[in-house]
Amino acid sequence: SFLVTGNADGTARLWNAENGVKLKEFPEHSDRITAVLMPKDSTVITGTGDDMHTIRVWDVASGSCSHKFDGHTRGIIRLETIGNRLISGSYDQTVRIWDLVTGNELHRLEGHARYPSIFGFNDNKTLMAAACSTGDIKIWRIEDG
Repeated sequence: SFLVTGNADGTARLWNAENGVKLKEFPEHSDRITAVLMPKDSTVITGTGDDMHTIRVWDVASGSCSHKFDGHTRGIIRLETIGNRLISGSYDQTVRIWDLVTGNELHRLEGHARYPSIFGFNDNKTLMAAACSTGDIKIWRIEDG
């Protein structure tokens, strides 16, 4: 099993969770990493803070960046995947839904009073709830926003 860490130096690291051995580094960010996700053994996703506010998808085998997502205007705080969709939450008070195959932004979900930091999904992953610290909860259809 694996563990992914993101650091203030802009480097994500992949570790063997059982013995603590570092397996790989993903060093291309020039800003601190504020969100990490490993949805499959072959992919690492990282998001950065307010200086760059970018998201990168990394291929674990090659260590190369396969996609870079720009669109948020503040730091990334939450990442999730559902199928070939990437869902990101940011301090810019938006949730974005991206296509992991094409790299395109599909939907920008707005309307939160503060940044959305908690995501929840229904059983068949067609609906998403996004909540912020004010108690504000928005429900969105993932396919059409």
